Amino acid sequence: MHRSRLIGVIVDCQRDDFARGVGFWAGALGATATQEPNGSRFVRLGGVRGALEWLAQPIDPAERAFHVDFETDDLEAEVRRLEALGATRKKLVRGVHWVMTAPTGHELCVLPVQSPDWPAGAMTWTQSGEKR
Repeated sequence: MHRSRLIGVIVDCQRDDFARGVGFWAGALGATATQEPNGSRFVRLGGVRGALEWLAQPIDPAERAFHVDFETDDLEAEVRRLEALGATRKKLVRGVHWVMTAPTGHELCVLPVQSPDWPAGAMTWTQSGEKR
């Protein structure tokens, strides 16, 4: 048994136009753009109403999109659950989280627990991937 929840929407912005992309999305969302600490490439788009985190990251032009992040207390179990639904593993990033591709072609990330309020709002899944 493990738990997981959707924690964020990441706006993938073209690297050479990143500042303009961050400015647009911050303005569109009524957010405050703040660089994440410790050399992170992410900019937090804070103050958006709702429960999801909004961030922006610079990427190569061919990868520009939106993607969602899931956090979980059992990375491998959550990845297997999503695979059973049709997702495929794309790459393991820094040995810490998985980038996956949904059967619709959209990318998503599966990360270990990130949020200080964990496990509030998390779904509990059985070993067979059924909601508990």
